[in-house]
Amino acid sequence: MTETAIVSDGENPSYPGTTVGMLMQQRDSALGSAASAREAAARYLQLASDNEARAAGLQEAIDAMGGDQPMLPADPAPGSA
Repeated sequence: MTETAIVSDGENPSYPGTTVGMLMQQRDSALGSAASAREAAARYLQLASDNEARAAGLQEAIDAMGGDQPMLPADPAPGSA
């Protein structure tokens, strides 16, 4: 036996008031969460790619100016000296 949610365009589905209906609602909620997580992951991957491209451009500018220079010592934290 197959039950389907009763859905109108643009509306939330109306699930049957049975155990199967409850499971269908939980399934659809889990699928929605998975889709949302995939979208968030795609945004983070794009952000990582954008930052890597920016870093590569900055490295080209550094190389054009003579390359990396030695790092300066960090300033001590206030009150730690």
